[in-house]
Amino acid sequence: MATIGWFAMPEITKPLKICPSREGHIFFAKDYGYRLGFVSKSGDLAMSNQLAFLPQSPASASIQFDSRQRLLSMGASSLTTQELLSVLSGKPEVAEWLWLLLNEHDRPFHVLRDITLEQLQSVSGIGPYKAATILAAVELGRRSFNPVDNQLVVLDDPAIAASVLSADLMWQSVEKFAVLFLDVKHRLIGKKVTAVGTATEVLAHPRDIFKAAIDARATRIIVAHNHPSNGLNPSHQDIELTRQILAGADVLGIPVLDHLILGNGNHLSIRQHDPSLWATSEV
Repeated sequence: MATIGWFAMPEITKPLKICPSREGHIFFAKDYGYRLGFVSKSGDLAMSNQLAFLPQSPASASIQFDSRQRLLSMGASSLTTQELLSVLSGKPEVAEWLWLLLNEHDRPFHVLRDITLEQLQSVSGIGPYKAATILAAVELGRRSFNPVDNQLVVLDDPAIAASVLSADLMWQSVEKFAVLFLDVKHRLIGKKVTAVGTATEVLAHPRDIFKAAIDARATRIIVAHNHPSNGLNPSHQDIELTRQILAGADVLGIPVLDHLILGNGNHLSIRQHDPSLWATSEV
């Protein structure tokens, strides 16, 4: 196994730096800033001409400067994901390692949304303060999907209700069940996550849902849960739970306006998807 440090290989004329990754080692050309190859733990060498950025390299500083200038002149949307990470981290070589960490998974942006302090600090060059900066930026991104702050907002559209619940349900790695509490004019008076499950299911009971509604003095409710990994289409279990909740609503006189499914930036209204479920409802 090669060791970390500068060394020369016969087939490459420039000195190389070996840097560890989960699967093996990545080789960098010291003078040019190009990733030349990847060596697995078994010793196999795979050559690549993908661009990488090296510590203290003039090319690295130039790329970082160009990224910031392009962001200022053309907007953040003009930058690649790795360039955005470079601007955020302050060091292109750190952005390279962070991007490699994310791409060890099938859905890198899901990893970024749920990334932890420990994962960030495992990247060479990221200390606690830089990790805190990145975590704060990720959290701001999450909160940007929840622009509704007014507790008395009128929930007269599924999109508004989904926006209120976004921070609680939209980007979660496990299924959760939540309730929005409304007054007689459909104004939001509160919300609560009533159940937390696994990555594929959550056990929500109508008893807990209506107890929370009564405690909140709600006269109307909207229920919702998330699908972390699958599509938004309701499952058979989702439809049956909706029927049970609507039956409880008829007995207690607390109308259920909708059952929403959230996930990955989108939402689905079961009431719009299957309006027949509400055929006998008064609202």
